[in-house]
Amino acid sequence: MKKNKILLFACLVFLYFCLISGGAFAKDESIIALPGHALGDQTLALNLGLFIPLFFQDYSGQYYPANMTLGGTGSVQWNAYLSSDIRIGLELGGCFAFTPRPDTVLMMPFVAKLTYVFNFSRFEMPVYIGAGINLMKYSENIINMAILVKPGIGLYWRFDANLSVGLNCVWWWNTELPAVDNSGMMGNFMEVTPSLFYHF
Repeated sequence: MKKNKILLFACLVFLYFCLISGGAFAKDESIIALPGHALGDQTLALNLGLFIPLFFQDYSGQYYPANMTLGGTGSVQWNAYLSSDIRIGLELGGCFAFTPRPDTVLMMPFVAKLTYVFNFSRFEMPVYIGAGINLMKYSENIINMAILVKPGIGLYWRFDANLSVGLNCVWWWNTELPAVDNSGMMGNFMEVTPSLFYHF
């Protein structure tokens, strides 16, 4: 719980400095009008940050502690704009964490995303939902595949017409398909990732 409070505080401080720096640049560059997005515009993004295990839940509704350490996650994503506010995209990522045994938990999600972008001057706030598959490996030879749903929100500051920097906060709902005996687990994780966006 203490780690989560420290992480939340760090995220708030980061967003505060983004707002302050954005206001400072806006005073000096207020005459510069950044172009909006249009059909066919594309982006490439690199995300790199923290993977936070939260809890597991079985199909009977019982909750279990995650029993995993904080880990790291990263992804590369491509997006294309359908309009000035809506974009679709693909994301390929990976993450790791450790269990008390210790075992290494590895995941490689492949997700399709739909995003709506709120624009505030030089700031953008994307709200998105992603869905796809997640390949998981833990212990020595245990490999599994799950369905992954990733709702999230971000805050970005447009440095110029081609480059944005920001922060994402994403929930991972990772569910194994239930077996005949209704066994299976639903993992709940969080991703907090600084991001670099290139617009072209």
